[in-house]
Amino acid sequence: MSASMRILDIPQRPHPRLVAEFAKMVTPHLSDSMERLYAGGPQLRPMHKEGKLAGPAFTLKTAAGDNLLVHKALDTAQPGDVIVGDADGLVAVPQDIAERVLASAKSILEKETASMK
Repeated sequence: MSASMRILDIPQRPHPRLVAEFAKMVTPHLSDSMERLYAGGPQLRPMHKEGKLAGPAFTLKTAAGDNLLVHKALDTAQPGDVIVGDADGLVAVPQDIAERVLASAKSILEKETASMK
């Protein structure tokens, strides 16, 4: 398979508790907690009704107009996976720093919440 067309499986799935905690956060707090190294831009758009996603990223890259890998990803992804296809702009938290990023994002949220009272 060409390097320009691929699906990357999730080698180690995060604990569901960690995913649930990240779901409570907002993108700017996570981005700031990772020194804005992994944050995306406004190009990333949800393709669902809720407007917020949290879960392991099941990534794919394919050629424009070719949806074969999209269908393969839909067949292969597990419940709770977030399928991210050929897009720049997402918050991808590396698992080795996930706990630290979550603690920092919670701290930012607490400070912002307190300042709004």
